[in-house]
Amino acid sequence: MGATQVSLGPVQNILMMTLELEKLILPRHLTCCLCQFKNKIDSVCKVVKLHCECTSSTHCEEEESISTTKREFMKVLQTRKKNTSTELTIEPEEASA
Repeated sequence: MGATQVSLGPVQNILMMTLELEKLILPRHLTCCLCQFKNKIDSVCKVVKLHCECTSSTHCEEEESISTTKREFMKVLQTRKKNTSTELTIEPEEASA
């Protein structure tokens, strides 16, 4: 999904429907948006590892409310945690050469 313009909504659906998924490569801007609350993700959901390579100046441009996004995403992760033991790694797409 790295080269797509996918938003967080479809990613949440993927996380809920593909419980055996082990690696998800997202567009860099979306991964950096999630990195804003990486510590919360790590503390709540041990089965999801978010690999961040974002600079501190990176911000989530496409989401209107990061707190609402965070709350909704955390609900998805908590549900996933209850339903699988498969570890999922979320990584940003590689920079194009």
